[in-house]
Amino acid sequence: MQGGNLQDYLRSNRSLQRAAYANTCSDVKTLTNNDLMTFAYQVSSGMQFLSSNGCIHRDLAARKVLLDKQNICKISNFRLTREVDNKHQKDCKIKSNLPVPWIALESIRNGIFTTKSNVWSFGVVLWEIVTMGNRPYPGMSEQEVTSSLQAGYRMPKPSHCEKELYSIILSCWDEDMGRRPTFAELSAILQKLTNDEKTYIEITDIDLVDDN
Repeated sequence: MQGGNLQDYLRSNRSLQRAAYANTCSDVKTLTNNDLMTFAYQVSSGMQFLSSNGCIHRDLAARKVLLDKQNICKISNFRLTREVDNKHQKDCKIKSNLPVPWIALESIRNGIFTTKSNVWSFGVVLWEIVTMGNRPYPGMSEQEVTSSLQAGYRMPKPSHCEKELYSIILSCWDEDMGRRPTFAELSAILQKLTNDEKTYIEITDIDLVDDN
């Protein structure tokens, strides 16, 4: 895939953003609010397709999303994906160590994955998109992330992110799986926001931190 993975693409564009801001006459093409919102919609749409076919990805992250030459997002890395029906979704248990910042609270606690666990992971991907590739839970170890999530902590709203968009992210991280949105609902909401004229991610205010 010519565009590489989404995480690297977002991070590589930070240098372009800096160059553009340093030179107001620059003709360098930088990412826009619409670009980032389109990425979010495309990933949710891809996950909606998997969900509708009874597939649980179990390893969703921005680094697992690939971009083609037209910058269209494609979900990749199905090594840990399982196909289950709704009746048996809760029997889909984790068998490999996965990076804690991207997996749902119930998956951390019980090693169990469902489509709604994928929704939690998508919330983290959406946060990665909003921050142009920042690592989730910056400065925290996996053990600290685990204990903090169990105590009710959620990553705060980035200053450049509109409350309406952050509320979508938070809804993905609801401890009660039943209250999390479906991917169909997320796709519909994000498609609407993408088509809005309103700016939901203020690109010029993003804190471009190199936290690889």
